Amino acid sequence: MTAPVLVDRDAHVAVVTLNRPHKHNALNLEMLEALTDAGRTLAADRRVRAVVLCGAGDTFCAGIDTSIFTATGIAAAGAEPPTGSARPAPAPGRRRRTGA
Repeated sequence: MTAPVLVDRDAHVAVVTLNRPHKHNALNLEMLEALTDAGRTLAADRRVRAVVLCGAGDTFCAGIDTSIFTATGIAAAGAEPPTGSARPAPAPGRRRRTGA
C-alpha cells in the first residue's frame, strides 16, 4: 500500500505531497491523519524553514472525499436525518413551517 502523504526534505525545505492521484487527492481520514502527523513532525524539525504542499498527478486536491461520510455513519449535507433523530434547529431569523 502506498503512503497517502509523502514527505521529502532538501536542506531547509520540505515538500509534502498528497498521494491519492487516482482519487484526485481527495482527503479521506487516513490522509488527514497522515497530513496531521507530517505537520507535527515538520513543525518540530528546527531545520525546516519552508513547506511546499503539492498533489501527485494532475490534480492538487479535489477537497473532501465524500465517501468518508458513509464510512463513518455521518449523513451527507442535505440528507434526511435517520428515523427517530431530532431535526436540527432552523437558522437564526428563519421559522420552521408548521402544518396546514
